[in-house]
Amino acid sequence: MIERNPDKANTNMGRFVNMFTTVIFACVLSAPGNELRGYCLQPPNRALPFGEFFKPDKFVRSTSVGALIMAVSLGVGTLATPQVQRLWAFLREYMKANPVGWVLLLLFALHQALESRRHNELVEKVEGGK
Repeated sequence: MIERNPDKANTNMGRFVNMFTTVIFACVLSAPGNELRGYCLQPPNRALPFGEFFKPDKFVRSTSVGALIMAVSLGVGTLATPQVQRLWAFLREYMKANPVGWVLLLLFALHQALESRRHNELVEKVEGGK
């Protein structure tokens, strides 16, 4: 797909489409093997014959839903990754230029930890009084 239009592959839409289609194909191609694995790994005392175990309607539904969920998730991750990398690079440069930022970050983390501890103590006192 990249060779068909290399310029489009570098766009957000191109990256999303490439990831989406790759994941869909991978999930659909691996689904029969997953079904066979499930059949082979049945507990011996509850093992079903292949005709009862394999239900095509459930197989198609679970494969398509699982593939869509995974493809959308990884496609969105593909879109988010470059923006997060840019944000992280900006924050690293900002923290290098402004060391006070590290102190503020440390104080914020300390404050959050102390407030969490305080909240847990209050919850214990309230629940202990019931």
